[in-house]
Amino acid sequence: MTSRALQQFLSVEEYLEGELRRPVKHEYGAGQIFAMVGVSRDHNRIALNLFKLLEAHLYGGPCQIYVAEVKVRVEKADAFYYPDVAVTCDASDTEKYYLTHPCLIVEVLSPSTEGIDRREKLMAYQQLESLQEYILYLRRKRGSTSTGRMKKGNGGSIPMPKKKNSSWIVWVSRSRWTPSMRM
Repeated sequence: MTSRALQQFLSVEEYLEGELRRPVKHEYGAGQIFAMVGVSRDHNRIALNLFKLLEAHLYGGPCQIYVAEVKVRVEKADAFYYPDVAVTCDASDTEKYYLTHPCLIVEVLSPSTEGIDRREKLMAYQQLESLQEYILYLRRKRGSTSTGRMKKGNGGSIPMPKKKNSSWIVWVSRSRWTPSMRM
């Protein structure tokens, strides 16, 4: 989650050096830095549960999975983001503090960042040749609507088991970078 940009322009090197010293994380876009705000307990729990599901699926393979504290660099967009969950399976992804070749990125949507995740980050992440899936996890109260359904390999939405609140996983696959539904 980000807040307003600080009014200074930094090089990538200055940003990376500053991130090691700052008590608050920042995302970076075209020389500007954006302070990250805290997340709710529900948001954190959802991200950790998604991590656990992915970790169990990827166990014993070549892929590495990260939660919230490791940045993704999108060099073509001159940006660094902190996704909720990211996976890399590329042996050349060796930077110490960020990923350059993620194959999967997951964002847990919140009201304050949903627009950024759906527009800015989607446009930036499309420039990552390694990225195969971008998943947006949406949790809404009962009564939320969605059109479109899962289309294997092309993106879509999966309704999660109905409980007090309903949840949706929305994903965008490389084979079709525009989601097949409106939320």
